[in-house]
Amino acid sequence: MRCHYDVLEVSRDATAAELKKAYRKLALEWHPDKNAHRHDEAEARFKEVRGAYETLSDANERAWYDSHREAILKAGAHAAGGEGARPEDEINLMPYFNASSAFRGFDDAPGSFYDVYRKLFDALDKQEQAASLAAGKDSFTPAPTFGDAASPWDVVRKFYAHWGLHATMKTFAWADEYNLAEAANRKGAFITFTLVPIRPRRRGERRSLRTSLPGVCFSPPITPRFLHQSRHTATPLNAI
Repeated sequence: MRCHYDVLEVSRDATAAELKKAYRKLALEWHPDKNAHRHDEAEARFKEVRGAYETLSDANERAWYDSHREAILKAGAHAAGGEGARPEDEINLMPYFNASSAFRGFDDAPGSFYDVYRKLFDALDKQEQAASLAAGKDSFTPAPTFGDAASPWDVVRKFYAHWGLHATMKTFAWADEYNLAEAANRKGAFITFTLVPIRPRRRGERRSLRTSLPGVCFSPPITPRFLHQSRHTATPLNAI
């Protein structure tokens, strides 16, 4: 499924007049009656152009589409809830919750606590940057480093201050059982999500893994230095 703005070949801040002008041009270009030599292709493109204009020309429908655009496009790219729907670059965090197998030792050797989780949070931060850019954010501030076995308390404090209150920009439309991209507009989506039973969790995901859901916080792993400092400081943990 293509973005409605791409279909009409306009920018996302296009005015109503610009939308109408683009629609008339493309509708004339792809009208089936004028494309007998490529009738099937023209019919599909004409339908796509008309559908995009019908949504974007209505102020309410356009506002709804703009607020759900990324989820719709991602849901179209990855069949909702199906086998293999998880994007290839999506990190499976579950193994990192098992301390007995996730790392070996608390030094800086390969496979150690600091090595494993530093690489993990670097990768997560890169995904957050990509998600931020995809959401149209003007800038992105990289997360503080996880540090190593010799990092001073200030480095540790900044890391936990960031990730302790972090809310992900990533969407998880691929984990939804019902595909938002299959709803042609706001009304269709409303029907889709009100006529089905409310599920306690997304299929294949656990609520205990808090980063599996958008807009919620992630609890980073507790380092020995963090435990030591938190026990010997008067600063409340929620104030770091």
